[in-house]
Amino acid sequence: MQRRLQGRWLGESVENVDQTFLAAATGWVKGTSFEFVGDRLTVIVPAEEPRSGTYAISSVRDNRVEIQAKRIDGTLDAVALRLEDEHSLEWVLPNGAAIHMRKGN
Repeated sequence: MQRRLQGRWLGESVENVDQTFLAAATGWVKGTSFEFVGDRLTVIVPAEEPRSGTYAISSVRDNRVEIQAKRIDGTLDAVALRLEDEHSLEWVLPNGAAIHMRKGN
């Protein structure tokens, strides 16, 4: 599974967001990316410094992957992903929203 995650994933769209915030959320998503290199993950979101650290896969069930990302300060973040195919995934947020991402070149 780690091999399938490798590379840069670029935000494309968002679903399950209140229509009032859809335009702003979509703009935010288009500036968001994940980059998996070996056991390292860098998360880039608009208006914040990139966050990097190591990650480990904590569970795999069908096309759902749970990872634990460890920030440089030691903080652990749980990240839920759903691999749709080799070139697309969803980042499933705790509030029920899902960010669709496409593998970059």
